[in-house]
Amino acid sequence: MSGGDVNRKSWHCDRALLRRYLDGDIDLVPSASVEAHLMACQSCRATLGELSDPAALRRAWDGVRAQIQRPVLSPPLRALRRLGLTERDAVLLNASQSLRGPWALASAAVFVFVVAAAWSSSELSTACYLLGAPLVPLLGVVGAFATGDSLAALANTTPYSKLRLSLLRTVAVMVTTVPFVVGFGAIVTGMGWLSVAWLGPGLGLTLTALALLTWWPPKVVGALLSAAWIAVIAVAYGRHDVVLSVRPQAQLAYVALTCVTAIALAIRIRLARTPGGYA
Repeated sequence: MSGGDVNRKSWHCDRALLRRYLDGDIDLVPSASVEAHLMACQSCRATLGELSDPAALRRAWDGVRAQIQRPVLSPPLRALRRLGLTERDAVLLNASQSLRGPWALASAAVFVFVVAAAWSSSELSTACYLLGAPLVPLLGVVGAFATGDSLAALANTTPYSKLRLSLLRTVAVMVTTVPFVVGFGAIVTGMGWLSVAWLGPGLGLTLTALALLTWWPPKVVGALLSAAWIAVIAVAYGRHDVVLSVRPQAQLAYVALTCVTAIALAIRIRLARTPGGYA
């Protein structure tokens, strides 16, 4: 066909049609047909190359290359870059989408904490804060390793350290969530030292999650550890001493839990023998 259509006799696109295609002057359906034809026709591709502006093509490829090599980083990652995160690691974390969910989770959680503190009794507000604060980084880390993550399959087939990747994503989540929770806890009247006392169980739960994620899927790990922490707070609240969950004796237990699970995580990654190893 002529006059801007595909020639049915020779099955080649005429120059006028290709020029209109380059200029974006044809509808989506004919454009899709031309693209399908170009994929199979070397002659038409050669003609298209003759009609194309080399400078425009070079600019387009430079833009694609720049986007791949230096993608636009999210605000949390730009902050981490200023704190010393390498560009290579920043690009890797950006591809994993591991910060967007935790950032939103932290923002929503601290809002709930503030509302609970403003509308409830002192004991209940403290219980709400101590219940939710450790769960923010925990669920953030679990979410960063969710099976829907676009990097999950890539991480298992590329020569990148699995231990390094796990720690990078965990640190990134902690850096973007912990300041929110501590900051809002500090402005709640009467919270005092409790605004940082939750860091012990938070770290213990997070390291436990990383270890368990080497066995079980993220949803199971998140539900199991959330239920365990809810039970701890419920018992303390039932005894009318919710601070019991973060007293020095309890903090020692969290330190022990952190050490044990960190060792278990290192052993599991060493034994996994996945591409990239553990170094």
